[in-house]
Amino acid sequence: MMRNIRREHDAFATSTSSFSGAAADPGRCVLGNADLTVSHAEEDGQVYITTTGGIMTTRNDYNRQVIEEFRANGGKVGGIWEGTLLLLLTTTGAKSGERRITPMGYLPDGDRLLVFASNGGAPTHPDWYHNLVAHPQVTVEGGTETFDAIAVVTEDSERDRLWTKAVEWYPSLAEYQAKTTRQFPVIALSRRES
Repeated sequence: MMRNIRREHDAFATSTSSFSGAAADPGRCVLGNADLTVSHAEEDGQVYITTTGGIMTTRNDYNRQVIEEFRANGGKVGGIWEGTLLLLLTTTGAKSGERRITPMGYLPDGDRLLVFASNGGAPTHPDWYHNLVAHPQVTVEGGTETFDAIAVVTEDSERDRLWTKAVEWYPSLAEYQAKTTRQFPVIALSRRES
């Protein structure tokens, strides 16, 4: 199961409001020195991560730990994220107006960064996607650099070209696409000029 969860992270399945890869494929993995069990509670829609010590934590707690490690280590995160191109995307909540930080993988495309709303193959888009559609002004943290960006949902032939490139880099994205009829949005993040 560790391989499945790692592939989900490689395919950008995690979000602050949805540890969606785990929801799609519950199981066990090792993160750092912790043995984790991932489960999805149907009654409240929450994904829970239980460590060997029996401490129950929500996906938000998990993401908070990833964010802290990212910031403490200049953008590097170990465990299941090791080797993944990772950024922190700060969006403004579509309904709440609150700032939300989401760790996610990305793919460089010239002077833009591409992210993919795969949601681990779930039938719905992740919450962070709805946030950036409502409020396309976002903040990107990559390594030790933080900058403001504009999020643009690509369309038509540009989306298709970028999707093909993404699947070449991260074949697991095609596996997630096969799980659902929804087309995964490809979002381009472009630095805003001051």
